[in-house]
Amino acid sequence: MNLEGRVLIIEPESVLRQSLQLTLEAEGIIAHSGSSFGEIGSMDECQSLSVIIADLAALQDGSTGVEAILQSRCPSASIVALVSIFSLTSATQCVGNGAIFGFVTKPWLREELVSTVIAAAEAAKMRKAIASLRSDLTKLQSKEATLTLQLAALGNELTQANLAIRSSQAKIKRQTDRKS
Repeated sequence: MNLEGRVLIIEPESVLRQSLQLTLEAEGIIAHSGSSFGEIGSMDECQSLSVIIADLAALQDGSTGVEAILQSRCPSASIVALVSIFSLTSATQCVGNGAIFGFVTKPWLREELVSTVIAAAEAAKMRKAIASLRSDLTKLQSKEATLTLQLAALGNELTQANLAIRSSQAKIKRQTDRKS
């Protein structure tokens, strides 16, 4: 399995973190892990992240500012939450309001984990493509505005040239009429 980008696993429990990483790597998915959101690296490293897997409780912890960190550093990454069976309602609400891409219950099924990560990576890839297309569109609209102004200026020059030609023609005709 070859995903564009990488998967980051944020899980404080080392056994779960290692198990998630080994499960994904067994499927050929490049995964890195850390115990907290503070371990999210530089902006360049974040740009290559496709999926962030983290415990739902950590994602919802308002005191850490996790949402702001993820939005500023990893805006295109899809977030997959790890949830206990008791948190399914909360996880479903988070998916519904767009806070997370999806979730996997603890303990997870390998197939469910892998398919969710693949779908999340595809969504991240689409978000990056859309952002790139929007940027290209903005540049094209700016070029269009510049070209429209240049075209208007050329139109004004052409009008002035036509007026000068007509004036010269009228002057020549008057001179010709006087001589005859």
